[in-house]
Amino acid sequence: MISKVSIRSLDVATAPRPATREGGRFMTAAGELAQIVNGSGPFSFLAFIEFKDDVAIQRGNHYHEKKEEFLYVIRGCLRAAYEDVETGAIEEVTVRVGDLVHVMPRCAHTYCPLTYSEAVEFSAAAFDPTDTYKYAVKTAWLTRCSSGVVQS
Repeated sequence: MISKVSIRSLDVATAPRPATREGGRFMTAAGELAQIVNGSGPFSFLAFIEFKDDVAIQRGNHYHEKKEEFLYVIRGCLRAAYEDVETGAIEEVTVRVGDLVHVMPRCAHTYCPLTYSEAVEFSAAAFDPTDTYKYAVKTAWLTRCSSGVVQS
């Protein structure tokens, strides 16, 4: 994995909920509680993202100079590509339900749905359009996802 991206799958546990600072997914009779962050913050940006698999449009293809961001996959499966804009190192991975992705500044990123997917993105920094730079991540899967229409 390139140094500007980390991905970890949150541990899954059943009730009673174990005490943890690392977060986790807790399955109960009432449903799932995903503790994504605990003790880190405050966060100034939180967004819900829907990835429609019937249109197969990439989301992303940009990087930030200052902003660190996190993406937590709630539902589905995404193909992800990350490129360190300083070194040119590229990593392609599949992220799934329960994965927490941490993207550092100057790491271009793009996502393509393999199935209908939902995620939340959050950051300590507020959204700043002047800190978003278009960048076409070099991926091997452009035939699956349209590169003609790119959305943030």
